[in-house]
Amino acid sequence: MPAAVSYGAPWVTANTVLQDRLLAEIKSQPPPVVWLTPALALSVDMPAARMYKLYRFLLENYVPLSRDGYFFLVAPDRVGNSNSVREDQIKLLHGGLGDHNLGRLPAAWGSSWSKLETRFTRVQQLSTASGPITNGAGVSLSCNDRSPSGAETDFIKFDFSSNLLPTAKMELDITWTSEHGFGVARLLATGGTNLVPLGAFPAWLLSRNISDVKIAPHAPPSGLVYAIEKVALIRLKD
Repeated sequence: MPAAVSYGAPWVTANTVLQDRLLAEIKSQPPPVVWLTPALALSVDMPAARMYKLYRFLLENYVPLSRDGYFFLVAPDRVGNSNSVREDQIKLLHGGLGDHNLGRLPAAWGSSWSKLETRFTRVQQLSTASGPITNGAGVSLSCNDRSPSGAETDFIKFDFSSNLLPTAKMELDITWTSEHGFGVARLLATGGTNLVPLGAFPAWLLSRNISDVKIAPHAPPSGLVYAIEKVALIRLKD
């Protein structure tokens, strides 16, 4: 039998050209089943970061299933009852993908924002409290227009500054609530622009009515003073 697609693993979709080509193949000839986890040999990267466009399309269009510790994404027409509760699907995806700490990835991508900006569509500018934040308090982000949707806003961009030394680690939690409950994404922020793939978390990507978005230090050191500015919800273009 011919292969369903040209490429079957993350390490051979090494750039956006190959990922776009593979995504076009998947859309034209949808494979019935996609192996999600555990990772195959050499596939050590978080799939949402390594091949995000593919991950986003598959999570939004396939049904997660688990069998004997293996996790799959299955085409809805191949599932006997594909009307499973979305909350259960999100829990299953978290079980397979894990609750990853994004580490310094948002800072690394943010440092290249001037080169990456054309790949995104700005959806919503978020309001924050003016002035520096003290005592380890969090920052509430106000959505002036309407509640965000994970399908429309899968990245958040913000500028971070603090009184910490450049070598200090600053873990931030981005939290939210939605029709599916509470969600959290953790990252290591650095001074300057941070570009966070919130869509890497199923609880964000698959939610359609998101509220109470906050950014807060995970374990604030004594005397911390920081600021969150220029916050925007954006979407990676198809």
